[in-house]
Amino acid sequence: MNELRTRDSELCLEVEVTVPGHVPASLTLLCVSDTHDFQHRMPRPLPHADILVHAGDFTVRGSRDEVANFRAWTQQLLDEGIVGHVVFVAGNHDFSLDTDATKNPRVLESQLELKRALTQRERVHYLQDGGCTVLGLRFYGTPWTTRFSRWAFQAPDTEEGLGRHFARIPVDGSVDVLVSHSPPRGQGDSGHGDSAPFDFLPEALAATADSQSSAPPPAAAADDGTHEARMGSRVLLQRVLQAKPLLHVFGHIHTGHGVTTLADCRTVFVNCAICNEDYEPLQRPILVRLVHPV
Repeated sequence: MNELRTRDSELCLEVEVTVPGHVPASLTLLCVSDTHDFQHRMPRPLPHADILVHAGDFTVRGSRDEVANFRAWTQQLLDEGIVGHVVFVAGNHDFSLDTDATKNPRVLESQLELKRALTQRERVHYLQDGGCTVLGLRFYGTPWTTRFSRWAFQAPDTEEGLGRHFARIPVDGSVDVLVSHSPPRGQGDSGHGDSAPFDFLPEALAATADSQSSAPPPAAAADDGTHEARMGSRVLLQRVLQAKPLLHVFGHIHTGHGVTTLADCRTVFVNCAICNEDYEPLQRPILVRLVHPV
């Protein structure tokens, strides 16, 4: 298990993670997720950090205006020196980036144009089943979550479904920080009773405007028999246990916000969802400090 220390501050939850010598020390990662186009309404100023890590669902409907708002916000953070780099993945609300699901050529070209404007910027690193190295820290990112109803980047939680995507996560020790929208099963994925992580279906694009939402299935009961529901991916958990990243940053389940660890696992799990279950941006960002052993 990785050694970590946490501290509550007015601006954020601070987490100090002890890392091995080959990992750059003294780096700070400002972790957020599930801002849902409310990033400008967060009640506290953001602390400075070397890298902003956003784990997806930066929009509500994946609309052009919402994507533009996220682009403007991240660019402002870069221009003002609040953060030095931005690393992010998409989430199930971010329809505009799920170009593989689009059949209409005109809609697809519009999506690709929007995606290029968002992602092709200096010091901005968009990860969709791929990796990057920033300031010596090795990232891998994936947007996929368990399927229910009709959302972006979703597949069944099986080896044939999510397993096809999560199998791309390297297991050779080359990932320091894994960024996914989905939590792994049992870590930062607690819901309440039969609640689901979403309560409306977006009207994202012309191609999906006629989609109809079906009622989500009841969330699975917790493995420990409690009333809390576990909504994370079993397939992702197994891949994380093989990949052994130092840090796993995610969101998706708003009620799972916080930092957890798992016995006999070096990974620190960070659910950094900003919106609560009422879609109010009141949950604090999580600032991770990487330090070497003394």
